[in-house]
This record gives sequence, structure tokens and C-alpha cells, in this order.
Amino acid sequence: MPIVRHSNWAVKLMICITACIAVIVSVAYCAARFEQNRADRLIGLLSNVMPGVTSQESIKTMFESKSFLTGNSNVCQKYHMRNCDQFVFTNKLLAFLHIASSKQVWVTLDYRNGVVVSKSVQFAEDPRIGAVTRQLLRDIGPLPVGAATSSRTITVAIADSQNAIVKVYDDESVSTDQRQRDWQVDLSCLSRIGACSDPRVILPGAFPRD
Repeated sequence: MPIVRHSNWAVKLMICITACIAVIVSVAYCAARFEQNRADRLIGLLSNVMPGVTSQESIKTMFESKSFLTGNSNVCQKYHMRNCDQFVFTNKLLAFLHIASSKQVWVTLDYRNGVVVSKSVQFAEDPRIGAVTRQLLRDIGPLPVGAATSSRTITVAIADSQNAIVKVYDDESVSTDQRQRDWQVDLSCLSRIGACSDPRVILPGAFPRD
């Protein structure tokens, strides 16, 4: 009988530990999903922003009216010599628990003379997975190597599942429809448990699948 009691206690302990682990993982996943949703909302909000046309004042007004940005620090406030807004979204808890590799999303707007001159979304995952979509005025460059005559430049550097970078740059001469497609971003990887080996999936408008 004592052996049975000991066995029952061990089973209850294991159930308790398993339940605690499940709760912790769920909390970490929900936190990452919350960050993903905030980033998605911001990217959607900026979908109609046009470099060279949209004013900095209108962006400021838009941000002030959206409470979901409250508590998400504007990184550019730390840079006295740079006129921009930049917000960062991460999977901090999943990475801390080593359930997923560290992943970050930066959404950035750069201004000059009171007008947006560049907007971008950058996704990065350790060790070296990345995807960038950027729309900018051509004269603020620099565009990637090989972009001397092209208004839309795509860079693909995929070595293996741990070393893959894709970039899409559009200047003001690219059609509105194409720029809208290039601005489509799939951030489901941010809350994924595990790695994201192909960054082209993050930009489905620029890299459509068959």
C-alpha cells in the first residue's frame, strides 16, 4: 500500500508539472501572437502611406488616434539626428524559454522636410534569416547592388535553411498595385514554435507560390 500511495503522489506531481509547462508555453505563445497582431495592424495602417506624398503630420495624427501603439516604444526617439518612427515587435517569451529562436519585426518610417520618404518592414530571425520590404524615394537610396536602372529591385540570397535573406525595394516609379503587393507581409512566423527557414513566405505578394 505505501508503494501505491507513493505512485499516486508521483503521478499527481507529473500532472501538475505538465499542466504548469502547458500554461507557460500558452502564455508565451499568446504574448507572441499579441505582438504579431499589433504588427499586422500597424502594417495594414501604413498600407496607403506613399513616400513623397504622405505628410509626417498625418502620420503623427494617425498614431495618436491608435491606442494599440501605446506601450510600444518608438525606437527613433533615442536618435537625435534621425527623423523617423520605428516600432519593434518580438517573440521575447518564446525565445527566452528556448521554444523558438529569437525573432524581431521592425516597422520604420523615415521623414524629410515633413514628408515620408521611406517606409519599411524588416523581419529577422536568429541566426541569419531575414526579409525586408521597403518603399522609398529613389534619391534617398542607396538601393541594393544592381539597382542602377531598376525601379523595383529584388535581392534573394538563400544559402541554406539557416542563412537566407530576401529584400524588395520599390521606388516611386513602381505602380501602386505592385507596391501594394510588395507591402503584403505574413508575420505568422513571429508566433510560430520553431524556425522559419524560407523568408520568401514572409512576403507572399513579392514571392507568390504556385
